[in-house]
Amino acid sequence: MAGDPVPAVTEAEARGETADIFADLRGVMGVKVVNLIWRHIATIPGALPAAWGMLRPLYASGAVEEQSRALRAALELPHLAPIPTPPAIRDILTAYDTGNGLNLLGLNALLLRLDGAAVIPAGLPPRPAPAPGPALPPLLNLDAMDAATAARVLRLNLMGASDGGAILASLYRHLAHWPDYLSAAENRLAPLAADGRLENIIETTRGLARRQAQALLRGMGPDLPPPAALAPLRAGVSAFTSHAIARMVPIGAMLYRAATP
Repeated sequence: MAGDPVPAVTEAEARGETADIFADLRGVMGVKVVNLIWRHIATIPGALPAAWGMLRPLYASGAVEEQSRALRAALELPHLAPIPTPPAIRDILTAYDTGNGLNLLGLNALLLRLDGAAVIPAGLPPRPAPAPGPALPPLLNLDAMDAATAARVLRLNLMGASDGGAILASLYRHLAHWPDYLSAAENRLAPLAADGRLENIIETTRGLARRQAQALLRGMGPDLPPPAALAPLRAGVSAFTSHAIARMVPIGAMLYRAATP
């Protein structure tokens, strides 16, 4: 667990078609980093081009972005005490607040399709590509952190984790460059985890995302992955949408809203 917590292709390692898809994904979604779930999908033969082919029209048209905005607007989140947040951390929070919502909605739609839901044919006109955000610092592996920071990252990763924190959230690995900020975040989030509010918020997020993803069957690419890829792809997408991303959408949003200069 020193690096990625699941098999994954790093962006630096990506070559050929995988590198091309990663670049297209960043451009279409307007993000600077490729989410761990996509990097995991890249390890499953035939899965990445198929999954991206199914979801690309929905991202390119803005349909996923629309559902992501609606999800975030519908979430009733408690207000955390303000956290002093320098611009570099604000950039990270912005990137994850945007990217996690996009991935949660799109991948829930993919899961519906993998479970047999029918695609509704529709021509979705592409919207202008969003402007990419600023570059982010590299992800820190646990073994590159000092012991106290690594322990804090693991404690944060357990908050609201119904899967025992099996997937280490990349947000915390990015924020580990600023141990004092992580300490403040832990202090704000710990009471919500202790009294069960965080778990309830995550369950609400999970349910809203699954319902809203129904709308994204309209205009989805029709071609399924090769048969050998179906089971591992479904398992990976289900784990991330049920646990890691569903957990980090509200946590990331609360930290984003708590950011102060």
